[in-house]
Amino acid sequence: MKYATQICLSLALAMPLVVSAEASSLANLPLSRVSNRGAENGSGDMKKLPALAVTGQAQAQYLIGVRYQEGDGVVQDFPKAAIWCRKAAEQNYPNALYNLGHYYYNGKGVNRDFKATKYWFEKAASAGNDKAPGNLGVM
Repeated sequence: MKYATQICLSLALAMPLVVSAEASSLANLPLSRVSNRGAENGSGDMKKLPALAVTGQAQAQYLIGVRYQEGDGVVQDFPKAAIWCRKAAEQNYPNALYNLGHYYYNGKGVNRDFKATKYWFEKAASAGNDKAPGNLGVM
């Protein structure tokens, strides 16, 4: 039974990180044209997102993290993804909280740490992320 639980946990945590519909549109931000996809190489929007992120907008911070996570318009860089994701998570942004749980579980951009994994998934679940409870249920 313990082996089956480990398999379930591995499968649940192997699910892709959250790159939600909001990653294709920042309708809630002042610059509604900013999107997760920029010009052909994605670089156009990366010029706008940091300006929004430094004002403390969690959604922009999260999307910069996603860009670094995916290598979309920038060189893929998990440590930078984790830094930006943490900025959004510190503002209780649900998808950022969830992604941080994955970073800690997989050791991507941060040291692998199961206590931190559980912490971030619990915060994500409390903030309304619908995938986090499933991951917690098999930990």
